[in-house]
Amino acid sequence: ALDAGAREITDAMLFAAAETLALIAPDNELVPDPLNPDVHKAVAEAVAFAAKHGEMPPDIDESEDDED
Repeated sequence: ALDAGAREITDAMLFAAAETLALIAPDNELVPDPLNPDVHKAVAEAVAFAAKHGEMPPDIDESEDDED
C-alpha cells in the first residue's frame, strides 16, 4: 500500500494480498515463510496493482510455490 502511494486500504488490496499468500504457500502449509523476501515482494506487487487498478492482478504468478 505504501509503495503504491495508497491513501487507504481497499477490499481489492486485501484480497490481492490474501490470494497471493495463498498461492505461494507451500502445499500443506497455511502461509509461506514470512522471512522469505520473495514473499514480501510478491505481496507488495499484487497490492500495488490492486491499489492502482482497483482489482487483483490478472496474472498472479503461481510458479513461486514450486520449491520442491
